[in-house]
Amino acid sequence: MPGKRKAFRCSGFTLVELVVVIAIMGILLALAAPSFVAMQKNSAAATLGNEFTMAVGFARSEAIAKNKCVTVCVPRDITAADPVCASTGTEWSGGWIVFSNPKCDSVATDDTAQLLKFYIGKTGGPTLTAPTGKVATLRFDARGRSSLAGQQALSLAPAGDSATKVVCLDMMGRARVGNVGGISCDDSNQN
Repeated sequence: MPGKRKAFRCSGFTLVELVVVIAIMGILLALAAPSFVAMQKNSAAATLGNEFTMAVGFARSEAIAKNKCVTVCVPRDITAADPVCASTGTEWSGGWIVFSNPKCDSVATDDTAQLLKFYIGKTGGPTLTAPTGKVATLRFDARGRSSLAGQQALSLAPAGDSATKVVCLDMMGRARVGNVGGISCDDSNQN
């Protein structure tokens, strides 16, 4: 059959099919992006709460292990070579310092004090806030007892949002993180 041509069929996608698939992917991405941003903010807030909880636990264990006072506080300037505890303050998000101090005071710059750890917060990140006039400094004695007069709750909020989590500190200085409304900072509810 000399005059017949074979028909070749090319496999692949047409331009219309490709545009439809890209449009559907764009719609799905637009729906998922806000949830992803909220998840990132909540994750950053949980990380800040866990970092603070670990710093408090570290300070308590170091006080017991070294048999001397250890202090966790909000510094006046976290970037200073010799940080000094702020006398007042409720915002822990900017960072904190942990130092041993045999004199059991809040002076991190005397000869007996030794800086053990520090945490520098992220600008524009989540917030960790204590009630007004409370918990600017947390000190542990050689037996691991804290300087707190009672239970304290610090509010933990994702950047730009209201508090979604709470960091509870009990009189012994134990810290735990939970969701607002899902955790009580009252000692009677601990297991």
